[in-house]
Amino acid sequence: MSNNAATKEDDTYFFRDIYSKKLNTIQDIINSAEEIAKNKLNKISTSQFRNYLDQFIEAKGNTPINPEELKNETSASLHANEKIQFQILRPKFAYTVTRASKSGDKSALKSFNQEIVDKWIKEGLSTKKDLERLHLFLESLVAYHKVYSK
Repeated sequence: MSNNAATKEDDTYFFRDIYSKKLNTIQDIINSAEEIAKNKLNKISTSQFRNYLDQFIEAKGNTPINPEELKNETSASLHANEKIQFQILRPKFAYTVTRASKSGDKSALKSFNQEIVDKWIKEGLSTKKDLERLHLFLESLVAYHKVYSK
């Protein structure tokens, strides 16, 4: 196996492990975003992460993170039209990955997109709380990326 293939596989397992934690608490979400920014995606341009966040915020309707929703044990379900807005983001995010400049960076970004963002939108986005958790994750990732980027 080539070194590039090993790196891609390592990235896939790293991101899969992060996602499998379910990122239930606010602290889990923030810590995971920091770990990703520090260890895996620190060579990706900040603008590529801003693209993720900006597209997400646009689909969400430019509303800030709602801390009360994050605290709720029972959260209102997303309406079908709200879910569609986020499903539409999946191909936009895939396009962002294809625009990554360096092949090594592209591989890590692709694994991140497939194993966390895409799965979160497909499988884990059903309530307002889920939406706020993803928003917090993306905002934290952008912030920590700025701190750790090379």
